[in-house]
Amino acid sequence: MIDMYGTADSRHILQVDDTPLLDETVEFPDARETDSLTVTTTGRADDALDILDTNAVDGIVVADHLPDMAGLAFVDAVRERYSAVPILLLTESESVASDAVSRGVTDIFSKGAHAGDSDLLANRIRLLVERHKSAETAARARQRLTELTEQSDELLWVFSGDWTEIQFVNSRYESLYGRSVESLQANPAEFMTAIHPDDQDRVIQAMQRVSAGESVELEFRITRPDDEERWVRAEAQPVVEDGTVARIVGASRDITERKRRESPLDSEPVPLQTVVEQCWQTVASGDATLELQTSAVVRADPRRLRQLFETLIWNTVEHRSTSSRTGADDSVDRGSTSHTERQNDAGEQRSTTSLSQSQGAAAGLTITVGELDDGFYVADDGVGVPAEERDSVFEGSHSLASEPEPGLRIVDEIADTHGWSITGTKSDDGGARFEITGVEFETA
Repeated sequence: MIDMYGTADSRHILQVDDTPLLDETVEFPDARETDSLTVTTTGRADDALDILDTNAVDGIVVADHLPDMAGLAFVDAVRERYSAVPILLLTESESVASDAVSRGVTDIFSKGAHAGDSDLLANRIRLLVERHKSAETAARARQRLTELTEQSDELLWVFSGDWTEIQFVNSRYESLYGRSVESLQANPAEFMTAIHPDDQDRVIQAMQRVSAGESVELEFRITRPDDEERWVRAEAQPVVEDGTVARIVGASRDITERKRRESPLDSEPVPLQTVVEQCWQTVASGDATLELQTSAVVRADPRRLRQLFETLIWNTVEHRSTSSRTGADDSVDRGSTSHTERQNDAGEQRSTTSLSQSQGAAAGLTITVGELDDGFYVADDGVGVPAEERDSVFEGSHSLASEPEPGLRIVDEIADTHGWSITGTKSDDGGARFEITGVEFETA
């Protein structure tokens, strides 16, 4: 496409009219941006198209009737080549005017009502060109800003001064908050729903301080749609115009790993049997059966350990409910070998406790929780982990079920926080088996 812009203080206008109103040069001594218009005039559409192919123009004035073509037909021909250049149509026909905008005309000028008023016409096309140039300049600036901000590891954003409108946000919002940019733009208050209930009052107070003209920095927790909890550090600064906070600019970043290093787990002795039975009552396990082959007590954060088991049980039940046994033989081990199952002092396997719930889903599924020499495992006799998902099973918000939440990444992060390792393999019955190792057992 040919560049349609002239110099900074003069605009080149193409006038297509066999009875033209504009002179070759039009001066605007009092104008702030455009000092003059340089006008090229032709009475024929075909000549005008040739001019457009070889000359840059900033705007077009065209009559609705030309000797060789209708005015709107000429507009169609221009729009096939140049989608953005402003076009002012001169017409006296209401029917032509009603169809003009949908055909690509920028504005209408009534030639009959303003016959001989070339100054009015000149000012109209000047204003059209200036507005178009301002819009194009702003669009290019926004594009450059977007390209720069997309290279940042931080979430960058701009809100209106009262926080009711999101004026800019980069895509880092999606990876940090787990929600789409489009959803935030549609509902600027969405980010507040992610803030941990215990932190919301503190965040609201900080927002009010920024709206009053104060810069703030604060740290708070958010909960993503996959139930993963993250820590965020946000910095916000007011932009004041004419004594009023016009907008608020800020940056947010993920500080979860730093917080985990600074705040050790609330580790205490936790009986595996107790926490698993509690989870079994909480998760809708359907017609599945739980076999507990453990009486071990481990050192762990009780809340996080419960979240680990709830997530694994939920994924297993949902996977069985939404899948068939077809392809179970394609399951492959994530780990090369299974860890040895832990035995009691007499060398016998731990006793088994069975629990079941009959709700019609996950019929016939058995989930087993047992001990290893250095940890524990959760296994099932379901469909297993397909080979193509082996490398990604703990990434993102991957789930064994058809729905993506809560993701198995939560399990991996909980294990990592405790200093444990987790691997996925195939159970003896062909289902999935997750082995958590590096666990500290509590001994009497």
